Amino acid sequence: MRTVLVLGGYGFFGQRISAALASTGSVRVLVGGRDLERASAVTRATGLPVENAVALDAHDRHLADVLRRLRVDVLIHTAGPFQGQDYSVARAAIEARCHYIDLADGRQFVAGISSLSTLASAVGLTVISGASSVPALSSAIIDRYSPRFRRLEAIRIGISSGARAPGLATVRGVFSYGGKRIRSWQDGAWVDAYGWLNLSRHQFPPPLGKRWL
Repeated sequence: MRTVLVLGGYGFFGQRISAALASTGSVRVLVGGRDLERASAVTRATGLPVENAVALDAHDRHLADVLRRLRVDVLIHTAGPFQGQDYSVARAAIEARCHYIDLADGRQFVAGISSLSTLASAVGLTVISGASSVPALSSAIIDRYSPRFRRLEAIRIGISSGARAPGLATVRGVFSYGGKRIRSWQDGAWVDAYGWLNLSRHQFPPPLGKRWL
């Protein structure tokens, strides 16, 4: 049975991933993070053995050794925000010979991880960044429906918060864009946009209704 470690496994997204994987019964799920008690709470809630909660720090310079000791096959990195992070966790995963997936949504972080492609491929590993609402889910929707159209002239993607409060890392990630310059592809050219400015009101299908984006 393969071992999957969810780093940040008690966060907003991490605990949902942990629960979904645990429900399959086909993988050994480890819930990891700096707070062992919070990790233990997730294992109890999902019916996992209490020993599947592990205390570890994403910034530990000995992280690769920890991954080897735990015999991790796949590391899912959910401990954001990723804006400003380096690739030390991904490098540790490669060093420990385990596959790597993260939930980053920052364009610079996601694009830059290609620098590890050669290193990962050389040892037969997969490194996936951006397995989040954007770009993964948004791109999957486009790939799924684009064959139905002869030509796509424009794509409008909007993400709005739900009724439930997200985790602290999610909030920090969202607000980190406030006032920051963001390169945006509009009308066939790259232009400068600024986070949290130029908001528009969008009509979602019922029951959501109107939201500011």
